[in-house]
Amino acid sequence: MNQELIEKYIATTTQPLDEYHKKLLLDALSDDNTPHRLKGNIVIFLREHRYQIIPDELANALSIDPLSAEELLNNRIREAFFPAVSPNNENKQIIKLFVIELKNLTLSFKKGIDNELKAVEKLTGKHFFVGFSQDFSGKSFLLALVSTLICKKEERLKNYVFTGDLNFEGKVLGVDFLKEKKEAVGQKKLIHSEIIKDIKELDILLNSEVINIPFSVALKQSKKDSTPKQAALSNLYKIGRDTDFELVKRIYNLKDDDFTFYINDPFLPKDSWENLLKLAYNKILSLKGKIKDKTCITHFCFLAPSTFCFGFGAMFGCKEPFVAYHYTSSGYRKVLDYSKKSTRFLKSHTNTFNYMECKTETKNSNTKIMALSIYAASHNPSGDIERFLAENFNDCSIATCKAKDRGNLKNSDWTVYVNEIYSFYNKLKDLKVNRKLMFFSCPVPLAFGLGVAIETFDNIDVFNFDPESSSYFKVFNLASLRV
Repeated sequence: MNQELIEKYIATTTQPLDEYHKKLLLDALSDDNTPHRLKGNIVIFLREHRYQIIPDELANALSIDPLSAEELLNNRIREAFFPAVSPNNENKQIIKLFVIELKNLTLSFKKGIDNELKAVEKLTGKHFFVGFSQDFSGKSFLLALVSTLICKKEERLKNYVFTGDLNFEGKVLGVDFLKEKKEAVGQKKLIHSEIIKDIKELDILLNSEVINIPFSVALKQSKKDSTPKQAALSNLYKIGRDTDFELVKRIYNLKDDDFTFYINDPFLPKDSWENLLKLAYNKILSLKGKIKDKTCITHFCFLAPSTFCFGFGAMFGCKEPFVAYHYTSSGYRKVLDYSKKSTRFLKSHTNTFNYMECKTETKNSNTKIMALSIYAASHNPSGDIERFLAENFNDCSIATCKAKDRGNLKNSDWTVYVNEIYSFYNKLKDLKVNRKLMFFSCPVPLAFGLGVAIETFDNIDVFNFDPESSSYFKVFNLASLRV
């Protein structure tokens, strides 16, 4: 039976494999003149009729050991795709490769790729058989081959077409005709050396359920501040080093601006920030919407008022993992790291106050207004708050949460401060008042974390300090930020 008839038989027969055709197929496998593509199709056909063939028969035809032959017939098969372009650019095609992992043998019917297969062995630590649906030249199949061997969820391979050479260190090397190959893949996403730089990044693309992204917020508060865009981008790159920032941009075709929120107005408005906060929150939603296949661990840095970050944290809520950074003279450091633990720990209740001094000064039992002051920064807001309340409200009681190490919070994990403030805050709910007010003088990550814990369930008016008037103005009601 010639090669054309063998191909027709494989493609059309619906009958069990008989001895005559089995011998013809095994003879074709042992014949050096049989094209590698056809040999691969024969292996696939024999796998479909594995109960009618003895592994020793396949082992003899391929000159391999019986165990490898048995694995070739029974082990799971995986597929990936890579584009090929002829040197004259007249022919573009998508080629399928299929891989079967073996225990002790690496095998391919395609000649001249032994060194490439050894590189894959070294990079993955695996032995395997690889076959191809079409003939081709070059090394651009290597990225697809490695992908099949390291991918833990086969369905993800269906989302991509791969092209790239690999060196023995796992770096992805560029290939020729990249423009033409992009055209050849159609609607599929082409993964190449400009997107994935090495095998570690390939592992993140294919196997990681989570990905670390930075997000920078910068709002101009005074004439001394740099422009918001410059500050946002500068801070973004500082914290981006601890994330998958560059990889995320390459995989999802994102820009720096996708990871920032800033406004070009010279100063923050001295009235409601509700719309501003919703714009910031929608920017986060938009970013995550572009990374739908993974859970995002968002790394935050802020150059903004504590009140703004409190509201932003309340909208973000205890729903998703995050890391918040605090800027010091030596750079940014993590002070709230919820990348691997539940954000619900921010809501932990405590009756022991080791870090915060919390107390309530109630003028009388019938007080109608309760003001809560969060004081953990260097600036003491007490006098300004008391003066503002006296000038604008009657019969107002004041509750204070004052950090014992205010101005320089010493604990590396600021969860302990959030827990004590949140626990005291919940006790205030027992007081029956008509209105609740909140004031901040604290580092912005602490305000953000407290917002994450409190969320947007309570009716609280939040005020921001205006240094020009040395007074306060209302910026939002917490419940109005509910999304």
